[in-house]
Amino acid sequence: EADHAELSDQFQDFEPEVQALLKCVDKSSRWAIYDVEPLEFWSRGRVTLLGDAAHATTPFLGAGGGQVLEDAYVLSRLLGSSLATCDTLPAVLLAYERVRAPRANQVIYRSREARRAFEFLEEYDGRSTEHVAQALNSLSEWLWEGRGDPEDDVREAERLIKELLATELEM
Repeated sequence: EADHAELSDQFQDFEPEVQALLKCVDKSSRWAIYDVEPLEFWSRGRVTLLGDAAHATTPFLGAGGGQVLEDAYVLSRLLGSSLATCDTLPAVLLAYERVRAPRANQVIYRSREARRAFEFLEEYDGRSTEHVAQALNSLSEWLWEGRGDPEDDVREAERLIKELLATELEM
């Protein structure tokens, strides 16, 4: 639980409408927001991670929930593929990781950047709201511009699985 007086103090210079809203709050909470550094790997053998277990991110880009859906889609399509057997499972999971990790890690980095912009920290300190809005637009456009279809990730992962299995056979 957070101290209501401390909460009010944080917003003392805000508009009267904000002050009025804060007077309506009976009980307030405080919690920390964390992310993780990109992991060295998500998959080992027949075990893998997805969603926040693999790439927890802060909420400032609004993309964490979408990342778990993308992970689940790609992983479920690969596990349902004829390429997935007990013997090939490690290659399937490694291909899933190689396809998904770069995008998920970018979400971590860009969400950190969005936090700095929203809070006018570091390079955004003293900048205009227009400058910050442009930066935030640029950060979020990356998520959707040229993204393509998640089915493209599935096709790329299937190509990687075949490549990994061929490499194993050569050994």
